[in-house]
Order: sequence, then C-alpha cells, then structure tokens
Amino acid sequence: YIVKLKQKILVGAVAPFLAAISMSASAIVLDFEDIGGFTNRATLDSLGLAGSYQGFQWPASSSTWPSSGSNAPWAVVNNSDGQFSTVGAYSGSQALWNYNDGPHREIVFGGATDVQGAYFNVFAANQDWGADTVQFLGYDAANSLVASSAVINLDRDSNSPAWQWLNAGFTGIH
Repeated sequence: YIVKLKQKILVGAVAPFLAAISMSASAIVLDFEDIGGFTNRATLDSLGLAGSYQGFQWPASSSTWPSSGSNAPWAVVNNSDGQFSTVGAYSGSQALWNYNDGPHREIVFGGATDVQGAYFNVFAANQDWGADTVQFLGYDAANSLVASSAVINLDRDSNSPAWQWLNAGFTGIH
C-alpha cells in the first residue's frame, strides 16, 4: 500500500487513517478538526469539500494509479464511531480515511509543496482487513519519481494499535 506525493498524496489501502499532514512550506498542519456538520463517516464529496478543503483537492479516484480500480472518496470520521473509537483520533476527535477500501489516495496540492509527513493508523483494533504498510512516493511536475520515504508497518492485529509518524521530508513536490 502506497502513499504517493506528486501534486498528490496517496494514502494507502483499506483503512489507514491520515491524522495530520505537516507541510513546512506553508507552515500548515491539517488535523481535520475544522470539518463539522456531518454524520459520521461522511465523505468530503458529500460535504462539498473534495475540491477545496484547506485549498487542496481530495479526489475520489486516482489519476496516477488508474489500474487500481478504486473510486473511493476521502471521508471524515470521529471518535463517536463504534469501530473507530477502538483506535481514536491522533489528536482531537477526528481523522480522515479512505472510505470504502480505496487502495490509493491522492491530495492535489496544485503547486510545489514541502511535505514533512503524516500520522497513520488502522481503522479499528483487531481488524485483519486493514492495510499492512504505508509509503510516500514524491513526484515532480514532469511526473518523475524524485523521492521516496521509508515504509511503515501498521499494527492492524493489535488490541491497541498506535499512531505512527511517516516522515516524508520532501521539498517542492508538485
């Protein structure tokens, strides 16, 4: 499972959560706490945020991974969700996740962006249907691979899976 940065971020597989993305160029930390007025597991599409949340696009399908067969939108969930409450948000009460099992997720930055990294976890404790690993891949404007992160292994079979920081350290990813 891969998280891919280009003008995009792909957050890997069945149910890893993106708790926060830290981008140094604009000194912004996305923690998703500002998304309100939704029923649990609401998609960014249904909230009208898929094309604009924090100035980025959060598409439901992957233009860089067309063979994935995935057309699953980003969704927001909070600690009141019965399954997600076994993990809980990294900070605050909400997280973003790849709704409906999409294996590749993108965030379109729309220009050169420095990305420090993000926190990831599984959707629920003791669930073997979650992602095993997550990795960032960074691409330039010409769609050439210019950077890759280490791979983290998610603890999907644990009673208390821990949030893990995946360091990107990418500069000027498009």
